[in-house]
Amino acid sequence: MAIDSSGRIAGQSQVTPVRLLEESGALLFGEFTLSSGKKSDYYFDSKKLTLDPAGARFVARQLVDRLDAENIRYVGGVAYGAIPIVSHVVMLTGLREDKPIRAFYHRKDSKEHGTGAAAEGQFPPQGEPVAIVEDVVTTGGSLLQSIRHAEDSGYNVTHALTLIDRDEGGREAIEAAGYKFWSLFRVELTEGKPRFIFNGG
Repeated sequence: MAIDSSGRIAGQSQVTPVRLLEESGALLFGEFTLSSGKKSDYYFDSKKLTLDPAGARFVARQLVDRLDAENIRYVGGVAYGAIPIVSHVVMLTGLREDKPIRAFYHRKDSKEHGTGAAAEGQFPPQGEPVAIVEDVVTTGGSLLQSIRHAEDSGYNVTHALTLIDRDEGGREAIEAAGYKFWSLFRVELTEGKPRFIFNGG
């Protein structure tokens, strides 16, 4: 299933990016507790999108376009939500002849075998601009914590990216901390019901 430059699914003009979210099974409705501790009547299961072939390609293309526009060559995140996202970005840029994007991720806890490292992957040289990615942003606390993990390792974090911005203060918190923020989708509540606004190209 190919995705054209407008973000639509090629050969299926009725399939928009929002429809892809729905058809991948990533949007769930019910009663949920978020990582922020907040309660919500909807939930975004990012793995349903990022581990689906069409969803993976869509996410990778959109993020690569954004990273290229900002001249970012390194992207990172925290296990486990960020792992498929950054992996797809690396794979897609590996198919072109120039401007590769490399990735790393941090574990929440150091492993007790092998190298025992708390981080894995390709690490940026000193001063190189870095984007940190997370699947969902609510208050921004989790993404800011991911950024601190990277900065504690000496990385120059300049950008913060997410697939879903729930529009509950996260953008404001991240921008107030001095980072450039971008989301693939933004949630807008209309009469209490979530509406997903596509911000990609």
